[in-house]
Amino acid sequence: MSSNGQKIDTTIRSKKVFLVSPEHISCRHPWIVWPKEPSTDFIQQIKKFGQQTPVLVIKKNKRYHLVHGYKRVQAALQLNQPIWCLEIEPLPIKKLILLYVSLNAHQLNTPWAKIKALRILTPFGWEKEDLELLQINIKGPQQEYFQTWLRLPAYWDELLENEHLCLESSTYLAKLKQPELEYLFPFFKLLKWSKSNQHKLLTWLTELKLQQHIALEQLEQDLGLIAILKSNLSPQDKIKNILHTVWNKRFPTMAVKKTQLDQHLKNISNGTLWHIEHKQHLENTALFFQAHLNGQKTLEQAITELRLIAKQNPWKIWHDLLTV
Repeated sequence: MSSNGQKIDTTIRSKKVFLVSPEHISCRHPWIVWPKEPSTDFIQQIKKFGQQTPVLVIKKNKRYHLVHGYKRVQAALQLNQPIWCLEIEPLPIKKLILLYVSLNAHQLNTPWAKIKALRILTPFGWEKEDLELLQINIKGPQQEYFQTWLRLPAYWDELLENEHLCLESSTYLAKLKQPELEYLFPFFKLLKWSKSNQHKLLTWLTELKLQQHIALEQLEQDLGLIAILKSNLSPQDKIKNILHTVWNKRFPTMAVKKTQLDQHLKNISNGTLWHIEHKQHLENTALFFQAHLNGQKTLEQAITELRLIAKQNPWKIWHDLLTV
């Protein structure tokens, strides 16, 4: 029985366990959804305390095939020692997949793990009960996100595994053509984007391509994003510059006004200890004041200069900037 109560129909052929060389067990099968090599600590535990639980196998064509216990088999191979097995009756591949998932439900803690299982299950078809076994909420939008992600090429799954993309981004990506996906892939492979920044980039790029009636990769000539990606900037600075470039192209009028505001703030703080920065949308009037002080004297100077800046009212031109 799975962790959520779904029954997996298996018949135990024998309750007796037996020893076999791990070399005689085939481990490369589609139902081994998440094969993971054993850690050094895991191997040392097996060496010190022995194998506490037998692995599950089926026998076919005079050879044993692993159903559950991949790490234990790999550890036995490295230790060059036989392994305890429990044989069960052969099952259809789909049932073997579901059995494996049921016995490894603790690994269903990331969207990638669920996507991996769904991709393997898809050729055999899956039903409502299978999604419940995978701990996918079938009543909310989550199910749709998973189904949409499956429309992407399988190589995109590594971005989900490495947490460079979130599952929800599939709503944008699945609408793109293959050349557009190939253009975008390096940006997400090489950089780890926050959920908010993913949303911004994909939204603005989608709006730009619709606005200009061209394919996404054709925007590169005007944007020059690949040059930013290949630059020597830090990953975070690359993301910042890419978003800034796309935002300027998507909102040219606002970009001009933002430049005017930045220049205004620079002018009124020029020659002082203060650096004034506007980090939000123009509709947000919050400003960030920063000064580096190294003693009482510079503190008094900064206070005097701040009073002078206040008299010039950094917010004075805001109404004009927001008037189109």
